[in-house]
Amino acid sequence: LNVGQDSWDLEWKEGIVMNGDRPEHIKDAAKVLSRYGDVIAVRSFPKMQSYEEDRADPILSAFSNYSSTPLINLESAVEHPCQGLADLMTLREVFNGVTRRKKVVLTWAPHIKPLPLAVPHSFLMAAAMGGCNVVVAHPPKMDLEPGLVEQAKQVARQAGGKVEVTHDQSAAFDGAEVIYAKSWLSREFYGRPKDEMAYRATLPSWTVTEEKMAATSRAKFMHCLPVRRNVVVDDAVLDGEDCVVYQQAENRLHAQKALLVKLLSE
Repeated sequence: LNVGQDSWDLEWKEGIVMNGDRPEHIKDAAKVLSRYGDVIAVRSFPKMQSYEEDRADPILSAFSNYSSTPLINLESAVEHPCQGLADLMTLREVFNGVTRRKKVVLTWAPHIKPLPLAVPHSFLMAAAMGGCNVVVAHPPKMDLEPGLVEQAKQVARQAGGKVEVTHDQSAAFDGAEVIYAKSWLSREFYGRPKDEMAYRATLPSWTVTEEKMAATSRAKFMHCLPVRRNVVVDDAVLDGEDCVVYQQAENRLHAQKALLVKLLSE
């Protein structure tokens, strides 16, 4: 196995007869890797076949069960906490440390394929923790995980903010101070990519444009990157002076370093 070049398929199911193409079980790999380093970082994308199975994050859970070192979630089916840390850091920089009651919009945007729910879920929670007044704008059938939305509402209330959900993107943008664009999949069409793509084809008007940004309160534009220009967001917005995506990307580095310092100093 050449790190960074090769892949190594790991089995995670318990009690399975391993006579297929997966040569090693996570139960064994996690215990060995725990002896090689001080932290294990895992990125595990959803298969997008069964929402209930993906929602359980079986690979991340297996590493958590069997590793003896701290485990970092580098993105799973449901959450991307490292991105959330960087996003919250960016919000604090944008608002000079005072994020409470700032109007922050998380808007669904078009994409050429269904994408995981992890980034929007984690940004929603990060903004809620900051006490922002968060508006989640998305088309019908593109709901986020209901339980997580309810949790974010409770967190926001405790921090002095609130969370609202709307299908009206124009109303959401009105007076917004931050626009965070991200595409995500439909739970309603989960495991049916052709049906979802047919539905997505009806939603090109959700692209973030300069005209839409004009309705905001000089909102800063955020996106986790990489971004498909003129699909998710127009060039004019990305190249404008109110775009903070590169600052946001830099903060991934600083947030990761801070996380490692905390984990390795305990």
